[in-house]
Amino acid sequence: MPKSVSLILILLLAFSFAAAKTVTKSQFEDQIFQLTNQERAKHGLQALIKEDGLTDLARRHGEDMARYNYFQHEDREGMSVGGRQKKYYKELMVITIGENLAFFENSDRVFSAAKIVRGWMNSPGHRANILSREYTHLGLAVALTGDMLYAVQNFCCPVVKLRSKLPSYFKQNYSYELVFEYLNRQKANSLEAFLILPNPKTKVPVGNRHYMEGVLPLTVTWDRGSRLKVKLPFSYGKGRYKLAFGWGNGFYESDYPLTVR
Repeated sequence: MPKSVSLILILLLAFSFAAAKTVTKSQFEDQIFQLTNQERAKHGLQALIKEDGLTDLARRHGEDMARYNYFQHEDREGMSVGGRQKKYYKELMVITIGENLAFFENSDRVFSAAKIVRGWMNSPGHRANILSREYTHLGLAVALTGDMLYAVQNFCCPVVKLRSKLPSYFKQNYSYELVFEYLNRQKANSLEAFLILPNPKTKVPVGNRHYMEGVLPLTVTWDRGSRLKVKLPFSYGKGRYKLAFGWGNGFYESDYPLTVR
């Protein structure tokens, strides 16, 4: 899965903010979000959509950096944003994911959302993430400790988000229905789904004269709005199954295995 990360370190030790306005952390984050989309609008790009799970992912990393006094894309477990998404937010299926970081220090504990975004826009890597046509969703968070502020932006292009709660395992020869939310900008009616079988050599008949190996085509049933359902028939033996969604030009596997006993 492709990913893009970029890092910026900005030290603010001697700025004067004569007209500083007190805002909550949530309001400050909203300002960064709005300014980010303003930069995209200047370049004729669609606004990024706020994604709560990505926000939680960004907050996890920001608070970890603040608590343990480090500043880098890799966390204490050696995971970058892609690894953290797979571990902590695996219900989101993504095509690509990226991250911007910023660190500010000010003895007066006064910070500016505009300066954060301006700093990113003046850095080629950060600017590329903000202005990427591939990204459609954004989660961002700030973390404060003492006179230091950490800002984290997590960008991604998602396909679907799992809405059903998964059991610890599925029963062989039973069918289960899972609900997803469609989050991509491609036409919804062109979405295809497949069940990847435990044995890649299993032959699945498709029509009268053809078959597929190791994958079972699934029927996508559209519910209200952007919700969709797929029925999973676990009748191809025990083991680990996986889901794949996509279109004719590419398919993307889920990060959560479906264990059948």
